[in-house]
Amino acid sequence: MFYITSTNPTSGANERIYYIRYYKNGKSIEEKAGRQHQDRMTPAKANRLRVLRIEGRVDSNEERKEKIRTERSKQTVSRLWEAFYDAKQENKSIKDDRNRWRSYLLKDFGNKLPEEITTMDVDSLRRKLQDRGLAPGTVKQGLVLLKRILNFAAKRGLCEPINPARLHFEMPKLNNIKTET
Repeated sequence: MFYITSTNPTSGANERIYYIRYYKNGKSIEEKAGRQHQDRMTPAKANRLRVLRIEGRVDSNEERKEKIRTERSKQTVSRLWEAFYDAKQENKSIKDDRNRWRSYLLKDFGNKLPEEITTMDVDSLRRKLQDRGLAPGTVKQGLVLLKRILNFAAKRGLCEPINPARLHFEMPKLNNIKTET
């Protein structure tokens, strides 16, 4: 553990910036532990952080950054919806789509990755919407919205295209024939 003296960017006062040096998996690692005033870092805290990182109980700065990068690269269906919503603002039906997203899809599909969605999930959603007593046309519009989001994302390169062997959308049959009286 060592420190360098520097000026605080906000106050201009002199302060210590603590660094730790350790070996992990045979690799020498040197990284910033924190600033004296901004992070309330002390030599004891820096040494404790060093021990935790050596033991593997706390990730190194680089490992934390890598985890954040991989999390950001994962395109959940919620993120795909946001991209879809931003791109389709000129559509007259976007408000209806937003309501369908919030009412029917967000809870079940919001945190899923597109590659995790299976035909069983879509069938489960269809049965759930039908059990709520929704009309077949409403159920179909909810399923169509999910399919449109996934197709939009695939065309933009945000996710892999729908694999028909793994994901198939079976739409409810509609009987929208009006009889005049």
